[in-house]
Amino acid sequence: MKELIPLICLFALAHTSSLVHEKDLEWETYKARYGKSYSSPEEENYRMSIFIENREKVAKHNLKYLEGGVSYKLRINHMSDLTTDEVNNLYGGLNKNNKSVAKKGEIPYLPPKNGSLHVPNFAGVPEAINWVKKRAVTPVKQQGQCWSCYAFASVAAVESRYYIKNKKLQNLSAQNIVDCSRSTLGCSGGWPENVYKYIMRNKGINNETIYPYESREGKCRYKPKHSAAKVKGYRMIKEFKENHLKSAVASGPVAVCLDASLHSFHQYGGGIYKDDACNPKYMNHAVLAVGYGKDPVTKEEFWLIKNSWSEDWGEKGYMKLARNANNMCGIATHASYPII
Repeated sequence: MKELIPLICLFALAHTSSLVHEKDLEWETYKARYGKSYSSPEEENYRMSIFIENREKVAKHNLKYLEGGVSYKLRINHMSDLTTDEVNNLYGGLNKNNKSVAKKGEIPYLPPKNGSLHVPNFAGVPEAINWVKKRAVTPVKQQGQCWSCYAFASVAAVESRYYIKNKKLQNLSAQNIVDCSRSTLGCSGGWPENVYKYIMRNKGINNETIYPYESREGKCRYKPKHSAAKVKGYRMIKEFKENHLKSAVASGPVAVCLDASLHSFHQYGGGIYKDDACNPKYMNHAVLAVGYGKDPVTKEEFWLIKNSWSEDWGEKGYMKLARNANNMCGIATHASYPII
């Protein structure tokens, strides 16, 4: 029996070595795919440990997905070498507690006046709509490590609603907002409705070609002669009313603020996202609601949202979020759209 012990130990050692080698290969592939580099060997080892932990969480969750236990799957993406807290600190943009802006809460949130509330018209609202398929939505963007989600969501709403009215689809400048709007905090966050107010006061916004995105704050370089779109006003959706949001999205995409703080949201890879830990009163991110519908097989209702974390996240930059599921992630807590 004693003679078997060395063989067993050797087998265990070889098996462990094989697993480490496999994970090392996956790590090297991950780094190459996303152009990752680190300041020191210690930093790389730390990032690899986070990557391996996230990979194991993804694999465990996806097993439940294959067994029918959950309605969505996860996958590795460009944020998989970051902790959940790091993703929230790098890719957020809204203060989740008191509706004041971003890190320091320097700009207080003021509830909209009744006159700017969306008045729903439920007559003729379609059971499903997809503004992406209607070619009314520009490509998915990448905000980078700048708290500019509010700018991308609101600017995307302007892009789409400008197209719906004028039949001209163009990429407008989120950097114009980051650099020039004084009612927001640049790369420290903001609220979509304050972006609409800026465009109204400024009498326009440049397009992406004239004013490209840099993922950092800079000096305002707005060019009035090259104004690409104007905003006349905006409407807020009544809080917590998903049917009101549905009527608004039926007329065009809507900027929505929600809870994107969970690991499952960060690593979302497809399906209809539904996580009971997602808080409907906890907002740290802004996205664009571009449609809604129902899964033809499961009959589950969903919202279709466009994110600003690149096409590498989710379903090529999009997510199907559970609809009429107790205001999942706060999809209807704080929503707005511009009037063109």
